[in-house]
Amino acid sequence: MDSLQPILNSIQKFQQQHSQILREASRVAMISNYIPDEAFRMAKATENLTRQLKIINSDSIQKAFDTISSIKLDLHLPSFPKFDYLEFDEQRLERITRHNVSVGWTLTGDMPINLYLRDEYLDMEHDEIDKIFIAFYEEDEYVQLKTLIKNVKNGLSEKWSEILDQSLDLYLEGRYKITIPALISVIEGELSSIIGSSKYGKRLVDEFHNKLDDKMKFLTIAAYSAYFFFDEHLFKSHDFTHARLPLLNRNWILHGRDDPSAWKKEDALRLLNTLSTLQFIKEIEIAEN
Repeated sequence: MDSLQPILNSIQKFQQQHSQILREASRVAMISNYIPDEAFRMAKATENLTRQLKIINSDSIQKAFDTISSIKLDLHLPSFPKFDYLEFDEQRLERITRHNVSVGWTLTGDMPINLYLRDEYLDMEHDEIDKIFIAFYEEDEYVQLKTLIKNVKNGLSEKWSEILDQSLDLYLEGRYKITIPALISVIEGELSSIIGSSKYGKRLVDEFHNKLDDKMKFLTIAAYSAYFFFDEHLFKSHDFTHARLPLLNRNWILHGRDDPSAWKKEDALRLLNTLSTLQFIKEIEIAEN
């Protein structure tokens, strides 16, 4: 039963150790044949909690805590504290999320909450924030980026598998620019698949917004961040006679108006990150249907 202790410690410190929860939950799941069913349920409930923390709805988050609290283990455990939703004030969430999106970073299902929702980002320059997210994906020999590609391949349409593999290889080789138009096509295709629409471009994003309005209680920070990124940047209408926008723009790229010399590796990484966000939204859609 010692293998459960890291999980129990992580639950008590979930805000500081979000990534530890995921790792330990996965580790316990792998050895579930050797521990009691109740322990396995604790691991799965813990993993679910890390997902629920990304839902902007106090009832949904409290339900996740209550689920864990209801699991009975033959262990001497402290009572689980009542969750104070005020720490996750919606205005604060939106302010930080909108700021991160202004730099092109959306929230994924595998990204630690305490990495994405940092108040200090509000006072940081864009390139400083870029460095934080680049480091997240590239540290330890690109372990998080490789995990992202693996998870996206498992969660999105199989037809994109080869493009995703090649995108990873090209990124690691420093030849990321060729992946950018392809990844934009994947994003648009997956968005249309998730919301079941035959529309494209800005009209597709508008339909995405309408779908979010219809399911307010299931809205996630991830869904909000994706919508803001699409509406205000990637799919934004921008006249071809005007100056280039700071972030990538779907119309300018796919219609041959953009200048590839301006594309950077963080642009390719942002698109891969966005695909991971869509994968997370797709998981929620499947779970709720």
